[in-house]
Amino acid sequence: MGLGPFDFINCCGVLHHLAVPEQGLDALLSQLRPGGAMNLMVYGEIGRTAVYQIQELAPARHHR
Repeated sequence: MGLGPFDFINCCGVLHHLAVPEQGLDALLSQLRPGGAMNLMVYGEIGRTAVYQIQELAPARHHR
């Protein structure tokens, strides 16, 4: 698309869904301007324990 390089990339809840997350990270890094910053967030089962517990109390459409 010719939009990069970027000063800042925010990637929230995406990389862990890829078959090869490292390739996704490499793709993002290739579009980051030297000296730029990146914010990454991935889900982890242990780190989301409280979220899963709350979802169990919510209506069925919110369950994982």
